[in-house]
Amino acid sequence: MNIRPQVKIINLALLLLFAAGCKSETESTQPLTASTAAGTSAAPPASEVGQRNNGLARFIHAVPAMAATDLFVDDTKAFSNVTYKTITPYAEFPAARHIFRLRVAGQDSAQPLIEEDESLNKCGHHTVVALPSAGTAIIARNDGTSLLFIADKIETPTAGKAKIRVVHAVPDLGALDIYLTGRSEALLESIDFGASSNYTEIEPFSGSLEVKRAGENVTTLSVPQMNIVAGKSYTVFVMGRTKGTANLEALSVEDFLGAKPPQG
Repeated sequence: MNIRPQVKIINLALLLLFAAGCKSETESTQPLTASTAAGTSAAPPASEVGQRNNGLARFIHAVPAMAATDLFVDDTKAFSNVTYKTITPYAEFPAARHIFRLRVAGQDSAQPLIEEDESLNKCGHHTVVALPSAGTAIIARNDGTSLLFIADKIETPTAGKAKIRVVHAVPDLGALDIYLTGRSEALLESIDFGASSNYTEIEPFSGSLEVKRAGENVTTLSVPQMNIVAGKSYTVFVMGRTKGTANLEALSVEDFLGAKPPQG
């Protein structure tokens, strides 16, 4: 399959992004714990993983109305039967360039829904997101499904602060602004579809996140009961569609470094 020059440039940019910010993560000697509504999982310290010349990656299925999927890394089924709105625990893989193949669960020999080659460096944590169509920094290889690779760069926030970022997975919503309920100033601005914002540090907060179209003052989606605790890093995935049968929804994951969770 031929890849156009601009696609090669995007791939190079992604590799540089993965490499950037790795040094501080590889120095971490603390395990990482991730919590979602489905439960809690732990990953070994990045420094330990790096000593084995491995990297860490997790996978989230963000394609509404698509059946459960399997994600293969090269010829190995790395994540099995992952349903919509599910995020897996981190898993270890060799620090090398791999071919990622997404298939409908159980169809091990079928033509992949998407096939993408990408490098995992021994530099910490990465999230792979299956998206419903192409957007910024992603490459569509079929009729609508694509993969987004995010360098997580999870680091302990400044004392007394938390970190938060948003991943935009809604193809028909346009760029997003994110607000905390009751605040007039946007927390995050102009997040394009198929992109993740950078982490931003915030004070602990209990309330709702409001998702708005960029530059507008109408709340498109409210994410209730967000309890932002100091010492944790939060990722909120905005997914679904504004039209059709798939509703706009949000899924959040809390990550923290250390054996015990911060108290909040």
